[in-house]
Amino acid sequence: MGSLLSIFDFIPAWVTFLPIAVCSIILLAVVIERLIFFRIAQSSLASDLDKFFSALATGGREKALGVAVQSGSIIVKSLSVFFQIPDGHDPAVYFQFVAEKTQRKIERFIAVVSTIATISPMFGLLGTITGMMKSFGALSKSGASSQELLAAGIAEALLTTAFGLIVAIPALIFHNYLISKSSALVKELEINANRLMQNE
Repeated sequence: MGSLLSIFDFIPAWVTFLPIAVCSIILLAVVIERLIFFRIAQSSLASDLDKFFSALATGGREKALGVAVQSGSIIVKSLSVFFQIPDGHDPAVYFQFVAEKTQRKIERFIAVVSTIATISPMFGLLGTITGMMKSFGALSKSGASSQELLAAGIAEALLTTAFGLIVAIPALIFHNYLISKSSALVKELEINANRLMQNE
């Protein structure tokens, strides 16, 4: 049993800390990218939609396309594709394809954040196990070094658990935020797509 426990002494602490650190970096990058995306997508959505449909009503497709080109809203740009359907394509089918493509852009990285929220505490738990195994291995030794190894093993176990949760909790919160924001934008796309088709 002692030889089995000694195996964990050869596993450095960074082996369990590194995946958590990588998860935290990826999460931070996703948070920044998605916050910028939703800020741009929603900053002038209501006014751009009003301009788009007003232009369609007064100036027709060409004027509405001009408004869509100047708009920063992904919703308005997706709606404008309805006026640019290639010859030989069914309008309803083609627009459905564009809408699904837009939805994928809106829901981008949700699965990544969900995965980080799930695996970060697991990496922390792995660090807890390796740290405690090192501590048990230290108990089988004698001398002053055993106390240092025992303390180091316990510290490693607690720190990896803490860091795993520090990454997982914000990831879970941001995951719910992404779902809320994405659902609102997708719903906005569906409502205005139906509105556009009724006007045609």
